[in-house]
Amino acid sequence: ATKVGPAARFKVDDYVVTAFRTGLLSSVGLRKNLAHSVVDLSRTGAQIVCHERLPLGTRLAFNLHLNKFSDTFETESEVIWVREGKDGDAVIYSTGIQFGEMPPAKQRLVDYMMSWFTSYQAQYRKEHRSATP
Repeated sequence: ATKVGPAARFKVDDYVVTAFRTGLLSSVGLRKNLAHSVVDLSRTGAQIVCHERLPLGTRLAFNLHLNKFSDTFETESEVIWVREGKDGDAVIYSTGIQFGEMPPAKQRLVDYMMSWFTSYQAQYRKEHRSATP
């Protein structure tokens, strides 16, 4: 059975992700996208891949633009864990972020994303898209 509680994780596709440090440096134009990709999401956070190690407690502005919906999920988040790994010769950092407090409309968007990306139709389309040459 698929978990449906707050810890249930789901994968997304066809997206653009950005994660910027919040605070003084970002306000003076020193913004750098720290996120490379999204591994998975839940109702309370996400696992993202970064090319630099972020200190625990780093505050981020997390943005996930879903191309198929022409919609963007934006929320404040905080780095809660980091694991170093490899992607070929490159060092990558799997980074766990916890979302901050979200108003009901944002929580409904996460719930909708979860229902869409875990639905039979989405899985069917994904399997058949990757099976075509």
